[in-house]
Amino acid sequence: MPTEFAWSSQSQWEMAFVYAYITTFQAEAKQFSLHSFPEYQPEDLEHGLQQSSSDLVDQLVCSFLSNALNRKKAVEGSYVRTLQEMINGKIKAYEFDGEINPMADYNNFHDMSPDIKLSLLRWLVEWQLQDCVNIHLAIDSYFKNVKKNQDNPLELEPLGHDSKKRAYYQFGGTLFCWIPLC
Repeated sequence: MPTEFAWSSQSQWEMAFVYAYITTFQAEAKQFSLHSFPEYQPEDLEHGLQQSSSDLVDQLVCSFLSNALNRKKAVEGSYVRTLQEMINGKIKAYEFDGEINPMADYNNFHDMSPDIKLSLLRWLVEWQLQDCVNIHLAIDSYFKNVKKNQDNPLELEPLGHDSKKRAYYQFGGTLFCWIPLC
């Protein structure tokens, strides 16, 4: 039986970021012509990132790439080259931490370590927020249509604070609770 990967506190933050993004924009995917995201729980993603093959991770990468590249037709099947080219472009534009493409040594996304795969998913979320026209339309719609004293899902409020003044956050319908460490 393979040993389970030990997630770092940085990875937990990235896991929360990816999950919060999906739970925020899942409902609006059809309305704003976004490529839809698979429904999952955080533990499904943790498990998928540790596998040598994962339909969930493949679906996330394909929909994230399709949205970030503003494609009408979804990226399907072998997405490695498309992802490598996107990362190379982001490195040249100084929109990626690092000077070397982490995919350069891999022919398969799943051959990378779980923390690198998760970091790339987080980067894909950030690039969707920066570059996806339809995400911008969804965000604009949220802020234009929210009335005073009405909840806006884009404005994150903590569930509460503990005696050390740490905030606790929950996303979607999960029982997971995240605490920022910064």
